[in-house]
Amino acid sequence: MKTLIAIAATAALTASCFADNLSAPAVSRTTIQPQPAPSTEGALQRAARTGNPLELINPFAPAEYGSGRDFVATSDATEVSHAHTYARPIGLRLFSFTF
Repeated sequence: MKTLIAIAATAALTASCFADNLSAPAVSRTTIQPQPAPSTEGALQRAARTGNPLELINPFAPAEYGSGRDFVATSDATEVSHAHTYARPIGLRLFSFTF
């Protein structure tokens, strides 16, 4: 019995001497960049952001409030009239999402 214990101890010590590294290899970690949220823009969002929403419909408002053409949905077909090219308006964009 003593011989069996001595052989098992010798085998365990021998195996531990030949073992290089029993830990898992190091994995390079990459950080995942968060995706930017889609931008939202519309007449109602801009009215909420401005201090005075009535300036958005004021024709004499300063240029910092933007143009009303930003929120007009137009058709794809353009028409020529009196040397001006314009797209036919088909609606207003109250909410819009850009991806």
